[in-house]
Parts: sequence; C-alpha cells; structure tokens
Amino acid sequence: MTSLTGTGGLIRFILRRDRFLLPVWIVFFGAIPAALAPGITEVWPTQADRDAAVGLIENTPAFTALLGRVFDSSIGGLVAWRGSMMPVLLGIVTAVTVIRHTRTDEEAGRRELLGSTVVGRQAGLTAALVVVTLASLATGALAAASMIGQDEAVAGSLLLGAQYAAGGVVFAAVAAVCAQLTRGAGSARGMFFLVLGAAFALRMTGDLDPDATWATWASPVGWLQQLQPYADDDWAVLALPAAATLLLTAAAFLLQSHRDVEAGVLPTRLGRAEAGPGLSHPTGLAWRLQRAGLLGWSIGFAALGLMLGSMVDGVQDMLDSSEFMQQVIMQMGGSDEITEAFIASMLGILGLVAAGYGIQAALKPRAEETGLRAEQLLATGVSRLGWTTGHLLFAYLGPAVVMAAGGVTMALSYGAVVDDFGTAVSQVAAGLAVQLPAIWVLTGLAVLLFGLAPRLLGLTWVALTLCLVFGQLGAALRLPQWALDLSPFTHIPQIPGEDPRLTPVLWLVGVAAAMTVAGLAGFRRRDVG
Repeated sequence: MTSLTGTGGLIRFILRRDRFLLPVWIVFFGAIPAALAPGITEVWPTQADRDAAVGLIENTPAFTALLGRVFDSSIGGLVAWRGSMMPVLLGIVTAVTVIRHTRTDEEAGRRELLGSTVVGRQAGLTAALVVVTLASLATGALAAASMIGQDEAVAGSLLLGAQYAAGGVVFAAVAAVCAQLTRGAGSARGMFFLVLGAAFALRMTGDLDPDATWATWASPVGWLQQLQPYADDDWAVLALPAAATLLLTAAAFLLQSHRDVEAGVLPTRLGRAEAGPGLSHPTGLAWRLQRAGLLGWSIGFAALGLMLGSMVDGVQDMLDSSEFMQQVIMQMGGSDEITEAFIASMLGILGLVAAGYGIQAALKPRAEETGLRAEQLLATGVSRLGWTTGHLLFAYLGPAVVMAAGGVTMALSYGAVVDDFGTAVSQVAAGLAVQLPAIWVLTGLAVLLFGLAPRLLGLTWVALTLCLVFGQLGAALRLPQWALDLSPFTHIPQIPGEDPRLTPVLWLVGVAAAMTVAGLAGFRRRDVG
C-alpha cells in the first residue's frame, strides 16, 4: 500500500458529498462574466464613454484600492475589472472546501476511521485538492466560453478563464498548508483569511504607491490582476500562481507526513493545570473558545475601517466630475448626497463582512459537537439550551463588537477628512447599527440549520456569498428586484442618507428571532452528533 492508495475512492466520496454544492458554484462563478457584460454595455454604450470612465477610475485611489487597476477600456477589460473579486471569492470557496474535507474530517474522527482501512496517509488531502482543481478548471472553462459567446476576444476570454481557475487553485493550496499547521478547522480558516487579508493589503499598496510595485508581485491577488485579460494578455504571469500552487502543495504533503492525525505542526499552547472560575459556566467556556476569533476580527475591522474612512476625500474629487459615478454610488448608498452615499455603501460592506463573523461564531457549537466534546459536556449538569446560548451571545453581539472596532477608526479617519468628528461619529454609528438586523438574519439561519439540519450548515456561507454578490454586483448584473429582495441587506435603510425606517428593521429582527427559536427547539429534540 502506498501513501496515495484509495485516492480514487475518496474523490468519488467527496463528489458525492458535494454533488449539489459543486455544480452550483461552478455555474454561478462561471456565468458571472457574461452576466456583467450586458450591464457594462448599457451603462457605457460607446468607446468614448468607456475611455472617459477608465480615466476617472484610474485617477480615483478609492476605486483602485477596492477593485484594483483597470487595464483596458473594452467591454472585456471592464468586465475583468468589475468582476476582479470573483476569482478571489472562488478561491475562498475552494479553500473552505479543502479545509472541510481535510482538517474538519480529522476533528470529527472520520479521517482516523478511514485511515484504519486500505487508505493511504495522503489520499485524503490529494482527493480534496484534485476535486477543487477540477472544479476550478471547469469554472474557468465556463467563464471563458461565456465571454467568447459574447463575441469578446478569444485570447482575452481564455485568459480570463485561466484567471478564475488560477484563483481557485492557488488559494486551495494555501488552505492545504493552513490545514496542516493548525489543529482545528476554525484555526485553519482563520489563518487562511489572515493570509488573504495580507495579500489584499499588498495588492492595494502596490496599486496605490508607484514606488511599491513590488507589493503587487508579492501578492497572489496581485498576480491574478497582472494577468490583464483583454489588455496585455500576459500569459507568462500564470507561472507565478502555478509555481506557488506546486510549492504550497508539496509543502502541505511534507507537513502532513511529519505530524500525527488530529494534530497540527504548530505546537498547541498548554493550558493551566486547573480551570479558572470562569470556566465553571457555559458562557465562560464560550468566551474561552470564541475570544481569539473575536480579537482577530476586531483588529481586522479596525484596519479596514481606517482605510475606508480615509477614502472619502479622493472619492469626492472624482465624483464631482462624473455624473455616472455619482449615480453608481448613490444607487449603492441610497442617498442623493454623494459623500453620505459613499459612506453608506462602505458601511454596507462592513456589515456584510461582519456577518461572516456572526456565522462563524454560530457554527462553533457544531464544531464542538462533531469533535465529540459537546457530548461529554452535556453529560454533566449543563443543559443544551444553556450551552448553546453561551455561544449565541457571541454570534449575535460579536458582530456589534467587531463593527464598533471598525466604526471607531472609520469615524476618526472620515472625521479628519471632513473636519467634523461629531457628524462622522453619528453617521457611522447609526449606519453600522442598522446593519445588525440583517446580520442577525444570517446568524439565525445558521442557528436554524444547526438545530434542524446540521448537514446543511454550509448553506449559510452560500447565503452570505449571494448577499455579497447581490449587494455589490446586483445592479451591474441587472438582477430583478425579487432576487435582490432575497438579501436581508436590501431591506435595511441606507444610513447616512435615508430616513430610518423601523418597520423593515423590526421585521428582520422578528425573522431572526423566529429562526433562532426554531433552531434551539430543534437542537433540544435531535440527537447530539
């Protein structure tokens, strides 16, 4: 028996487990470019319009920081620019998939069970990487074919497809390494997102500072951008993500061969010999398990808020000379006042990202359950409701904490730009507060699935991804209103700019509460594990 024995069977097993999710995200991401093209044609019907738009975008640091540089004013070039986040989002999906089929399976004991059969040591990691690689290639092929069907340049369309595939593959390899370094799936995901955040920061630095172009070439996100589909069509840049994928994959296999099952390469810090008084209560235990994630997210939000608030000055200069961009920002922000609309749109981004923390915190009880730790705890005098409620405090209140961290830095940087700290603080605080009911709906969905159908918990991340795409690309994709209304973020007032509307906010709170109650009731009745 070799280390790869049983790989084929595990590939079939993964395909069966993900038989619904895989086709959905392949078709979803593969269809995005072709869906963007008609909207761009409608907005900028002539080449002169597109040239003028590109000139304005290139002179606006805020848009360059958020979406990267635009290299060509053709329809294809603008599709590549407007959809530049899609290869990265695809990479996030592949990364989460790799961690789920490797580290999560180890936590749940499935890896050890399979290891007792005729399955090689490295078969599980190999199978996960093979599946996400094939899925990424299929997504890239579909994206390329969809753009060729729009009569765009064949070479640029093929490179755009390669960009999507490269994003999926290289970030899957990053996740494979993270899964070997840490002991838990949550820690592996946290490490991956830390690497992704650093990659974004490097890409932004390289795009904004002409003297720091090295930063672009040090970032996987920058590599994808520098492929420049429909512009220079620089196929040679593909060597960078390809080489990184090979090196990271080799490192993942090497690290796996030098660690025990259910252990990580990085040493686990030893705890105290005796538990502190706080651990005598379920809420104290939840704090012990959730505090690292809460701190990490808060630090990340503080940095993100500082960056978004400092963009206001440059955005105002650009919008003053572009009626079209004024309409775009006002549509995103829901206000006729440009600065307020921009702030509202940025607060919406913070709300969407904070929903990710809420979902992660709400899924912690499931991780404890599959790790067989919950069953031992519940065998004592701890009730199911009391144990779950401790974690839900962080799932529902944690997003407010992380947004407060981002709100403080955003208000300070925004207030420094407009020289009015009082207005900045009030606008940012109100704008972030109205995000909470929408976040709670997604958190409530996670609780509902945890209680009634824990096998479907992955759908919460699908829902968050759809909210992100609908919010940022809904207008460009020309989605019908009923589709946009599926996102809870569609129903909250855009503050600053709009008058507060309590009715939709109360409805969202009611929906979140109903799902939470139903989820808790379901958990009390179902079997643990």
